[in-house]
Amino acid sequence: MYRLLDGVRVIDLTTIVLGPLATGLLGDLGADVIKVEPPGGDLFRASSPSRNPGMGAPFMTVNRNKRSICIDLKAEKGLQVLQRLVADADVFVHNMRPRSAERLGIGPGPLRDLNPRLIHCTAVGYGSDGPYANEPAYDDVMQARMGLASLLAGDDGQPRLAPTIIADKVVGLYVSQAILAGLYAREQTDTGATIEVPMYESLASFLLAEHMGGRSFDPPIGDAGYNRLLSEHRRPHPTADGFIVLMPYSTRHWRSLFRLLGRDDWLAQDWVADAEQRTRRVDELYRFLGEITPERTTEEWLEVSNRSTCRVLR
Repeated sequence: MYRLLDGVRVIDLTTIVLGPLATGLLGDLGADVIKVEPPGGDLFRASSPSRNPGMGAPFMTVNRNKRSICIDLKAEKGLQVLQRLVADADVFVHNMRPRSAERLGIGPGPLRDLNPRLIHCTAVGYGSDGPYANEPAYDDVMQARMGLASLLAGDDGQPRLAPTIIADKVVGLYVSQAILAGLYAREQTDTGATIEVPMYESLASFLLAEHMGGRSFDPPIGDAGYNRLLSEHRRPHPTADGFIVLMPYSTRHWRSLFRLLGRDDWLAQDWVADAEQRTRRVDELYRFLGEITPERTTEEWLEVSNRSTCRVLR
């Protein structure tokens, strides 16, 4: 563990996965993270498996490296306790809806008045300047709303949810990065900051980095989507005794592979040697891989991979 954040105190009112993952990463870097829970506790405590009630394995994983305190913020004395914690803290972070936070008196205004050097970070579902500002947000909903479920559709065309809490975890990384940036800015200005990290907009940025496609331009020059990733033939392919991911990428990789396989018919294609043309016709190349992989065992493909400098993963 790198103790890069020794001396930094984080007051963490986040729940479930997104926020706790972010603050857990800060704890990994040496920050003193104090997890504040309501009387009923973080709902994620009920996750399974667990050895003891309220101590589910996923909950403990994302809340490692933290101290914990129970505070009823709906009671005046509870708010006073929180204010004492915030008074000498460096970071305050929550993932409530902004309206709820304001009602409890823990919005950026009151807390930064109390501690002007405070980094106040809110992880919200949707940006506060958008039409969905006060709507709740959950990982499964975000996967569907941002189109990830459609990207994961199988051969039957049915949308699927990723078997991991990917929206929460990706945006949790954004939250930890934003807090670190706020701490750096404070070192330059000696002033705290108010930060909002919206889940929907952050996930959009993440997914559309490559999938904006032709809509990256004004006017558009094509549809959204990155064709290499959307090829129906981009998948683990069967070998004679298992499955592999065979990944030639550069011109050198493809030409070396064809040469080793004795496929002069593919080597003779001019477009194979041109990266832009190859990108447009990558579906043909991936289909070719799916046709040839059953001819050899996984070990034999590993040997081919080593000789052709392309990558194979079991």
